[in-house]
Amino acid sequence: MRGYGALVEMVLIALREEGPMSRRELSDWLDMTHGELSIISKMAKAQKRLPKRLYICKWVRELDYGSYRRYLRPVYDIGDHADAKKPRREPNSVAGLRSYYLKRDMGRTNSVFNLGLQAKSAEQSQRKKSA
Repeated sequence: MRGYGALVEMVLIALREEGPMSRRELSDWLDMTHGELSIISKMAKAQKRLPKRLYICKWVRELDYGSYRRYLRPVYDIGDHADAKKPRREPNSVAGLRSYYLKRDMGRTNSVFNLGLQAKSAEQSQRKKSA
């Protein structure tokens, strides 16, 4: 395990040489584990004796390893500037969530009287209402 000061210097040197990078790019470039890179969150906040050393210059959507999901990740740069605002969700994912919840809630009972019905007749009455 490396010392805190050595890890901070390695991160600062990497950002000076290569420019702004996300946490995943830093871990690949420096060959560090996720636990060792937890110092980034500490460096991105002002402390009692030290100013803020890193700031979020932009947000990017990266594919996760082994998945087709695009996660929003911050890109860090050296400096004591204001962080970039986190963007809103992608509209396609919002539409996908809406259809997911509609499908999920289709079979649920919405009335006391539906509790006495059999499952098939309850689904048919739900479909009639939605059509």
